Amino acid sequence: RHHGIEKIVHSSSAAVYGDNPASPKTVNMRPMPKSPYGITKLDGEYYLQMYNEAFGLGTASLRYFNVFGPGQDPGSQYAAAIPVFVSNALKNEPLTIHGDGHQTRDFVFVKDVAHANFLAATMPDATGVYNVARGESISIGEIAKLVISQTDSRSQLEFAPERPGDIKHSLASIDETRNDLGFEPRYNLIDGLKQTIDYFVRIFQG
Repeated sequence: RHHGIEKIVHSSSAAVYGDNPASPKTVNMRPMPKSPYGITKLDGEYYLQMYNEAFGLGTASLRYFNVFGPGQDPGSQYAAAIPVFVSNALKNEPLTIHGDGHQTRDFVFVKDVAHANFLAATMPDATGVYNVARGESISIGEIAKLVISQTDSRSQLEFAPERPGDIKHSLASIDETRNDLGFEPRYNLIDGLKQTIDYFVRIFQG
């Protein structure tokens, strides 16, 4: 505000919805975060909303759903399912699923997320909260099998106890994101998965 910044875009998260059973998740739903991570993301949204209302600062909060793509670190403690699955599949190691595998996620390719950020940052009138996703869901079990198929892997599925704080089902409504930002996902799941696999193949080959 003091430096004349015209627009701030906050990387928020679908974690703010918590385990609200309503589906798809809409931006006007009551937030119900069930993890410290989700709470901190919601805090950021509230700060931006306050600065927009009190000082007229341009702000937008983008609630990312399950972002995937080249560059993710499968060894990170925050590693998402797809990079871990791809990494293990290319090594023919087991793919571990926490829970029964029926939990669903709305996966969105990283290049679509980058485009959404560009749109939010360059459209002065676009303020508020927006979901960034494809608006389609798939189960963790299905995505694991898809990774095995796309990598021609000999990996097997293994199941482990459900992790505390994990959300059962996650599917986004991106109506506001389409209408206000002109956002439309450009990459389907298979296209994004192929680019992600190609990245890891290059990494493993040195």
